[in-house]
Amino acid sequence: MMAIAKFPPGVRGMKGQGESVNEPLVRLALTYLSRRDRSMKQLAQYLSSRGATPAAIGIIVQRCRDLGYLDDGAFARRWSEARLGKLPMGVARLEAELETKGFAEQEIAKTLDACYGECGELSYALRVLNELKGKQRLSLGRLVGTLRQRGFSEETIESVVRRSGVQSWD
Repeated sequence: MMAIAKFPPGVRGMKGQGESVNEPLVRLALTYLSRRDRSMKQLAQYLSSRGATPAAIGIIVQRCRDLGYLDDGAFARRWSEARLGKLPMGVARLEAELETKGFAEQEIAKTLDACYGECGELSYALRVLNELKGKQRLSLGRLVGTLRQRGFSEETIESVVRRSGVQSWD
């Protein structure tokens, strides 16, 4: 016998602007959101791929936001902090990754400010320098190339190169 999922208060029978959203779509959305954090764009794309109409998608996304199941700002900050913890990177690269995830420009700006606000990207670039120094003989070419690949600004790269004491390009 198949178990019927219990809907949180306020979810069952979502309605909006004259259109009722069927329960299987709501169940799909809640299951999708229960696995891990998602952006509004990711949920909308998922529901669209499952055949939901644009009107139904709008209703479900808004209702999930209202109930606290979707919060792009909080998700963007959590995801960015975790990402920077694993792979230190510059503002340009993190911004590109957030755009790829589908966050709005306003949320991206707030997230970048929260992540790089006080100390800027220099502290992350110095972490990269320390990681590289610990692994192998470090050359300027490798240091500069890695920092560029990770999206650090030229100003930050110059500052790290000055602090590194590395002289050789090979």
